[in-house]
Amino acid sequence: MIDNKETPVLLILFNRVSISNELLKSLREAKPKIIYIFFDGPRDQQKNSDQSSINLIEQDINEIIDWECDLFIKRNKNNVGSHIGPKQAIDWLFSKEERGIILEDDCIPDKYFFEYCNQLLSVYESNKKIFMISGDNAGPIVNEDLFNSNSYLFTKIPLTWGWATWKDRWDKLDQNFDTWSKKTSANKRYLNDFSLYENLIIKKMLRRVSSREEKNWDYVLYSTMIKNNCYSIMPKYNLIRNIGWGEEATHTKEKNFRSFGNTKKINILNFDGEIKNSIDLDTRISYMVHFGISQNLAINSNLNLIRIIHLFKRLRYFIFLIYKKLTK
Repeated sequence: MIDNKETPVLLILFNRVSISNELLKSLREAKPKIIYIFFDGPRDQQKNSDQSSINLIEQDINEIIDWECDLFIKRNKNNVGSHIGPKQAIDWLFSKEERGIILEDDCIPDKYFFEYCNQLLSVYESNKKIFMISGDNAGPIVNEDLFNSNSYLFTKIPLTWGWATWKDRWDKLDQNFDTWSKKTSANKRYLNDFSLYENLIIKKMLRRVSSREEKNWDYVLYSTMIKNNCYSIMPKYNLIRNIGWGEEATHTKEKNFRSFGNTKKINILNFDGEIKNSIDLDTRISYMVHFGISQNLAINSNLNLIRIIHLFKRLRYFIFLIYKKLTK
């Protein structure tokens, strides 16, 4: 068995004191030997309160990480935000290391998560089609019976609540979104496996990101995986508990079926079969994580019904926007 203490661990932190404290405590059993900690800088309008929170987290680091390890801390002077801050942190990690485990502040790993990542990092190191290893199956997104006798499966949907990858994969990160900004069929080939409707809504989602000056790092990751026809690994049982829900959160203010997901150890890591994804399953995963469709509906309903419901939700949203403009 591979020593799970040898893979460097990156923690991406900001100003959430109690949440960061829980993440730090979750490392105690694994006791990683190499730890990188990245702090985004204080926001201009909350400099004092943000800096005070960051100082408290640094005190917790000194108290909680009491085992022998190499500890590196990078502090941004200015706040760059959640769209690009994590990318800066991961760039920093892979300027020093060949592989790594990445945890944002609200992603609390099961103690088995580190062993899971280490084993699969070694198993698939030479298979360049495997871009990343996710510990996330909160909800669950995919019920255990769909894994058959395997302890993980392959998907083209990256789930980044606790994950691991290699430097040579991260170096492929492609921030050129020109592919998606073109309203032509030039990008159609990348999504040919999906049906026409999903092809259109995924392209529209990525086209919307392409118009932003600051591209969301996780969508950049998704775009890169699509263009390179790469896979992510998803575990049979959830290994990450996301606790970052509520008013302090940037993206997860409202709880859903994935909030505070329970974790469970995978006793034996095994996979028997061809490395490929299920388009039907990837379509349903995308509806859950990208388009806000509920777990029960996404997993158990006919895809045509899901499409109709998604279309109805979008129409209702646009009607609401028009109403707001007219009543200003």
